Amino acid sequence: MTIICPNCSSSRVGVKNYGRSTCGTLGSLAGAHLAMQGIRVGTTVGRFFGPPGMVIGGTAGLIIAGISGAMLGGSTGTQLGSMIDDKILNNYKCLDCKHTFSDSTASKDDEYVYEHSTPSDDDDDFHPLSTSSQ
Repeated sequence: MTIICPNCSSSRVGVKNYGRSTCGTLGSLAGAHLAMQGIRVGTTVGRFFGPPGMVIGGTAGLIIAGISGAMLGGSTGTQLGSMIDDKILNNYKCLDCKHTFSDSTASKDDEYVYEHSTPSDDDDDFHPLSTSSQ
């Protein structure tokens, strides 16, 4: 489906995705904060094996909790941000008339393809959508 601007009926529409990128970043940071908890748990468990066990346990806890927490937090944040983009924010911007609108106000054709192209100087944060030529 092609997203059509409700203002000028143009099919040259960009996607902003501010919510998705912001929530994904915040989720990754919050998940990485679990690394501190991992250090504490790893050090506590390693305490039974003396000072080398505390170092190895703390390092293992940091790596396991930090990586898994950042991945889980980032994916959860991205999903939340995608819902915010779709339901709350005007996520689309017409590249012709500069009108911003949400998915619920857009007219749609049958199919759409996300196209990664080089953004122009004035629209650095938009990703154009175009129809497929199959």
